[in-house]
Amino acid sequence: MGIAEDKLKYLQLQQEADFALWKAREAIAEVKQAYALLAAGKGPGPSKELLEQLAAFEGDAEVKYRTLRDFLRAYFG
Repeated sequence: MGIAEDKLKYLQLQQEADFALWKAREAIAEVKQAYALLAAGKGPGPSKELLEQLAAFEGDAEVKYRTLRDFLRAYFG
């Protein structure tokens, strides 16, 4: 790959990792809010589906981050 292609690949991987992390953080905020409502006696707590979604988002973010990290290590290593 040339420098332009490497830069494009890096930017793509970075954007994918950032978006996956954002989705995971949004899900974490929802779960925290549900637990806060539960603690205040104003809600049932997070649903099983929400917790599963959070786990999926976290797993996806980890995979995307590792892919980005591996690319950078191969490029600079």
